Amino acid sequence: MSSHRRDVYSYWVGIICALPEELTAMTAMLDETYTETDDIVQQDGNAYTLGAIGKHNVVITCLASGTYGTVEAARTVDKMMSSFPNTEYGVVLMVGICGGVWSEAVDVRLGDVVVSQPTGRHGGVVQYDFGKIDKDGQFLPTGALSKPPRQVLTTLSKLRADTALHGSGLPRHVSKMFSEHSHLLTEFGRPGTEEDRLFQWHYRHQSGSTCAKCDLSLVQKRPIRPDPDAVQVWYGNIASANKVMKHAADRDRIAQREGVIAFEMEAAGLMDTACALVIRGVCDYADSHKNDRWHNFAAVAAAAYAKELLLAYRSRKMPGEKRIREPVVIQDAGAGAG
Repeated sequence: MSSHRRDVYSYWVGIICALPEELTAMTAMLDETYTETDDIVQQDGNAYTLGAIGKHNVVITCLASGTYGTVEAARTVDKMMSSFPNTEYGVVLMVGICGGVWSEAVDVRLGDVVVSQPTGRHGGVVQYDFGKIDKDGQFLPTGALSKPPRQVLTTLSKLRADTALHGSGLPRHVSKMFSEHSHLLTEFGRPGTEEDRLFQWHYRHQSGSTCAKCDLSLVQKRPIRPDPDAVQVWYGNIASANKVMKHAADRDRIAQREGVIAFEMEAAGLMDTACALVIRGVCDYADSHKNDRWHNFAAVAAAAYAKELLLAYRSRKMPGEKRIREPVVIQDAGAGAG
């Protein structure tokens, strides 16, 4: 832990989490944590974790406990970018968990990572609850959300190429995290592959917090992976809305129509303000069988990918270089400020 003093202009990377478990995983991935605070930070209503990954100073914040959705995400990132102005010129990441959409073409499994990448007519994130009703009574999303900055997308290309040549760094980051925070292994370790079950789309969850009473004969048959415990990374459009997706028929209909491979609840609130890259670990299949069993490890997988990305990312200006904005004075800023 470092006590060397830095100011708010030293931070070019901002990370938003929606849940405390996601914040825990992301914080545990830091190479170094900092202790300093700043009066302007204390006044904006967010709570921040400060540290470093590789050469990058990183500021992490989480949505207020018990809140969720695109509006709260927009409020949180706006305050962060006001308090740490250079994050507007660096990179903003949304890191956490999601519901995955399995298909024969995209073999998403629990514990995998999904990364928002412009695909087809979308910029990486699709707000599927904002749109219009067409003449046939069908709901159609309208408008297009901003895509991540070009420098972030070129880093994705380089990272994908490096991974193909040299293998993924995610296992190394996860192993290092658990070696330094061994007490997290019990709650954040990877569940067994036998606990990854995708039920056929028409079969609804029976009862209880687990699928103990569900009919295992109705589990979708899928190919056996050569390394079942390996985290795979998938790139494509992510669906975002102010509601939890837990209906398989709706999941598949929207996924086919919009070309999305995952569902979550916050990213659409960030895109026009921060042009964020969204990194999500798959914790369920966005159906009625969803439960919390894979939440923590999915958060770890997403955090590990965020670290891998930042180690490959080269910002146009590194921390400590000339400031590009004057200090921002926050008027009337408090816990309830919008």
